[in-house]
Amino acid sequence: MLVIKEFSDNDSYQWNKFVNNHNDSTFYHLYEWRKIYEESYRLKTYYLGFYLVDKLVGILPIVIINRPLSKPFAVSLPFSNYAGLLIEQPSSKEIIFESLIPFLKNKNIFGFENRHISVNEGNNSDEVTLKRKLPTSADILWKDLDAKVRNQIRKAQRAGLNLRFGIDQIDELYNIYSRNMLSLGTPVHSRLFFDCICRILKDYVDILTIRREGEAIAVMLLVKFKKQLSDPVASSLKKYLSLNPNMLLYWGALQYGCENGYEEFDFGRSNVNSGTYNFKIQWDAKQFNLSYDFYSLVGNERKSTIASYRGSRAKMFSNVWKRIPYFMSLWIGPKLRKYIP
Repeated sequence: MLVIKEFSDNDSYQWNKFVNNHNDSTFYHLYEWRKIYEESYRLKTYYLGFYLVDKLVGILPIVIINRPLSKPFAVSLPFSNYAGLLIEQPSSKEIIFESLIPFLKNKNIFGFENRHISVNEGNNSDEVTLKRKLPTSADILWKDLDAKVRNQIRKAQRAGLNLRFGIDQIDELYNIYSRNMLSLGTPVHSRLFFDCICRILKDYVDILTIRREGEAIAVMLLVKFKKQLSDPVASSLKKYLSLNPNMLLYWGALQYGCENGYEEFDFGRSNVNSGTYNFKIQWDAKQFNLSYDFYSLVGNERKSTIASYRGSRAKMFSNVWKRIPYFMSLWIGPKLRKYIP
């Protein structure tokens, strides 16, 4: 009989042990994220373990999104590209969901979204993550790159741009990120959200900046988990795009990966054939389909939360949001962003 246990902070070691030993685990499965969600946005969380005969066979971190005038629903996990249910045997997935649904209903939760990389090769999803295998040296990587990509990197270097690593660059990270989000028409995360990530997960993250005469003009939040690097945030100042700072930024991250024994770089989620998708593909990245499976517990069909980002209504909101003053985006943005998982 499957038993569900709610993990507490006292169980965090056991949770992370399961995460670190599982081949499909992600940075977002780490228990430390619970504190980040609760401290930065005061979101309710449940970290669930599934046991068969006293053996832990699966974990599921969920965060409750409780929008005004709407029924609460759970996501695993908000603000991430993919996380979701992590189990030892794929055959036990349905058994776990059969037990999970009564648990959620008992908590007055009316839906659940499981975000994961699709194992179905035939799934032609419009949402993908792009990954690139890293060779054993930066020299090999350089030779593997397309000549056009190498020329763009050289252009940035000739312009006098240089790369700097350091978690102390959080002010530059938030300044460039927040201005870029406004230009894209997207509400920003709170500064506290980034402060929590850099403080609570300091052993897993670093900040890269591209600088021109000392000024930071592009930035990346670099995540280091197991043998993989990823960039949940990468932004640059528009007025310097002609100098190709993004090309040098990503080259610096990939070079770092090769020189420090990492085996893969995850460029993150993109909509197929979008501008960001085409940027990532030029690095010889391969796409993996994402599935955001929404399970409604009240009998009504619901779309996945990706509808918050795509579609005509989202485009209308984005066009309006681009026009608000920057200081207002910093004030109002985080109040909205906590409801857009």
